[in-house]
Amino acid sequence: MLKQLIDEVEKYRKKLNSFGTKYDHLDVWKLSEKLNEVEKPKAEEIKPEDINVISYGRPRIDELRELNRTSSVGNMTTVVNGLVDYFKSDFVPITAITAKMLLKYEAY
Repeated sequence: MLKQLIDEVEKYRKKLNSFGTKYDHLDVWKLSEKLNEVEKPKAEEIKPEDINVISYGRPRIDELRELNRTSSVGNMTTVVNGLVDYFKSDFVPITAITAKMLLKYEAY
C-alpha cells in the first residue's frame, strides 16, 4: 500500500515539474484540476485513415445484441456486412466513406 502511495506521489511530482512556472498563478484547486486532467492523444497519434469502420461496427453489434436491440442489430449487421462486401476487405478506413462513395455504394 505504501509503495502505491509513493508511486502516486511521484507521478504528481513529475507532472508538477513538467509544468515549470506555467501554472504559478493558479490556486490549489485549479492546480488540482490541471494535475488530474486526462491527456488527450495528439492528432498525429491517431490518423483518420487508421480508423477502421468495420472494427468499430462489429463490437457495437455485439453490444446491441446484449441489450436485446434486435432491430438495431439487424440494421447495423447489414451495413457492416455490406461495407465488407463492397470494399472486399475487413478493413475500411473512415476516410473511404465519402459522399461520392455513398452514391456508388447505393447503386451497388
